[in-house]
Amino acid sequence: MNAGAQYQYRIAPVQSELLTVEQAAEFLNMTKGQIHEMTRARGRERMPIPIPLLRINGNLRFRRSSLEKWLNEIEQYELQQSQPPAA
Repeated sequence: MNAGAQYQYRIAPVQSELLTVEQAAEFLNMTKGQIHEMTRARGRERMPIPIPLLRINGNLRFRRSSLEKWLNEIEQYELQQSQPPAA
């Protein structure tokens, strides 16, 4: 290795598609604890539409696009639940 060689580190852009728990919490305006609770089996069972997640080597990751779609699905679900039943 060249003694004068410089290392270059690649830093993920802020708008990365793959988010950590911390980034997902910030994106959703939630705490990390709330995100962890939603990813646990009992938390996922209580949710009508479970949060989409990826487990990579034991680490939780979230696709930004999947979270955006999930938010839209929750919004539609909530709108349907608030509609009075048809007569």
